Amino acid sequence: MRIHRFLIGRCACGAGILPACAQGVSPSSESSLRGRPEPQRQDADKMSAAHAGGTPATRLARFLIVLGLASLTTLSGCTAFAYIVAQFAPPRKVKAITELPKDKTILVYVESEQPLSYEPIKDMLTDELNKELLINKVAGAAIPRERLLEVAANFADASVSKQEIGRKLHADLILSVEIESFSVRESDDTPLWAGKMKVSLKVIDVGNVKKLWPLDQTEYPVPLIELPEAEDSTATYGNIVARALAIKTARRIAKLFYEHEIPNVGPED
Repeated sequence: MRIHRFLIGRCACGAGILPACAQGVSPSSESSLRGRPEPQRQDADKMSAAHAGGTPATRLARFLIVLGLASLTTLSGCTAFAYIVAQFAPPRKVKAITELPKDKTILVYVESEQPLSYEPIKDMLTDELNKELLINKVAGAAIPRERLLEVAANFADASVSKQEIGRKLHADLILSVEIESFSVRESDDTPLWAGKMKVSLKVIDVGNVKKLWPLDQTEYPVPLIELPEAEDSTATYGNIVARALAIKTARRIAKLFYEHEIPNVGPED
């Protein structure tokens, strides 16, 4: 009750607090909250242990109160109240941008016009995207990249079309993914790794030999996928960064084709 009165008193909105304040946490406040120093968590644990004489429910309640108060010290007034409201609000549903025909066999065709610093990213992205399409029932079946490479190698003409390869593999649809940019770190001279990847895509109907989606533009541009910086001096860490990029990019692409939920607070992926 004291916390509730404190928030009401600090919030200039008064009785109209929800309409004016429940619009979310500012990026600066949210990053500040996520970045609370570890000692504060340890302090909360110590305070919980200090009350060990109470019942488990009492100790848990005290711990949650202390943790909540520690979090509120980084926020003020309406922002704090809006953050609390967002924590208990149900996830938001996001509709598919487009829905593909059901139970179709999809060929994921990943390519890049420019040479990539790490060619296996194509294999990684294909594998992860196949998994996401199947798990979320976007596709009835997905053709492994190994089969794609095997069939493509059997064509004498290197310029054979995707549709021809798709027909050979008995695919119904082709999800064509163009890697426009890819990097795992800014420079080979730095131990800081910061993966980035930009892709665009389109869906091709193999049977009708036409583009199924998008209809109003050449390809659909997926927003830049970025990973937070990480420091590691081992050269093989780039493999880990590449795999993480493939997973995050695959999830972002697959979500274009099915309804999904996103949290009200924090990153989507």
